[in-house]
Amino acid sequence: MGSLKFNVDGASSGSSGMAGVGGVLRDNMGTVLVKFSKNIG
Repeated sequence: MGSLKFNVDGASSGSSGMAGVGGVLRDNMGTVLVKFSKNIG
């Protein structure tokens, strides 16, 4: 069994309240296992 890599990031637009987050989980071969994005603002 290899390793996993989990990258996440988020962004917001000043004080407007708009914000979002997203991420991707990859295995040791670079295959995407899970991805997500979500509006949180």
